[in-house]
Amino acid sequence: MYGVFIYRIVFPTPVGTVRVIQENCAIGGYYIPAGTIAHFANNTMCRNPKYFDEPDIYEPERWLRESNTTLKRRQSFIVLPFGFGPRNCLGRQFAEHQIYVAVIKLLLRYRIRLTNPDEKLEVFYKILATLKTPLNLQFEERNNNR
Repeated sequence: MYGVFIYRIVFPTPVGTVRVIQENCAIGGYYIPAGTIAHFANNTMCRNPKYFDEPDIYEPERWLRESNTTLKRRQSFIVLPFGFGPRNCLGRQFAEHQIYVAVIKLLLRYRIRLTNPDEKLEVFYKILATLKTPLNLQFEERNNNR
């Protein structure tokens, strides 16, 4: 669930979950024929003030259970980087655990800082989310006897 914090601000792919509609259906009064490719516009929905107060602010506390309102429950279904239900990504737990282990190892060994903390980082999409300019980090080795 921790990954949701960052996935909401910068979703890893441009479109999010993609499905092919299997049968003719109507959603919200719109007719959708079978074979239509539908995608969930995560980038748009996750930055919409209708669903998130101050959507461009990184605020992990918004996901705490104590703040669980109807709006908060709806928000958890807006941020679905790995899908949901029977078509959920099989590699999700493995991928997230690998990321956590790598980050923990880096944080135990180094103090990491942005070279220029005031620099605005802009994202654009190729196949995956990419920064327009390099992310300049300073790694200061910690004096751990491990």
